[in-house]
Amino acid sequence: MQQHLSSFLPKELDGADDLLAAERQHLLKLKRILEAQLRSVQKQLQVLDGARKRLTASLQERSRVLDLVCHAVSSVRGAGIKDQVERPITPPVEPLGPYTPECARVISTASEARQRSTNLRKEVAEAIEQTVKLQKAAHQSVNDGLTQKVAETVTMKVSYSVRWNVCVLHV
Repeated sequence: MQQHLSSFLPKELDGADDLLAAERQHLLKLKRILEAQLRSVQKQLQVLDGARKRLTASLQERSRVLDLVCHAVSSVRGAGIKDQVERPITPPVEPLGPYTPECARVISTASEARQRSTNLRKEVAEAIEQTVKLQKAAHQSVNDGLTQKVAETVTMKVSYSVRWNVCVLHV
């Protein structure tokens, strides 16, 4: 098993390491926030899937009922007579009619789920936008700090080099 030489060297943390560690913690916090948003989106997708399934089942049931009603009406009126085509309107809620209270509840639930999804989509978009801004600000802060550290290091090297040259000249 080979070990790197750097593993034997003492590890001294400086300001740059602190900046990078703080940025990492900040980014992990942003990750947790976005993961929480993701969980709420997943839950909402499950709600929407349930609403879709209930709507489909209700639609199929109502379709079968309306087919039976149409057959009964056409047999009474005569097969060749057709009514004028009118724009469909939502009928009143009647337990025995085509628009039952169950249908009204299913449609209402689906409508509410769709509205919650719209709101959640806006919240997630805002959260992502805010996260991108915070991420860029964190990167900029770390870059500025590292640039400052490099400048300090260069200044120290130049200063040390000048002192060394002065010491050598005096000796």
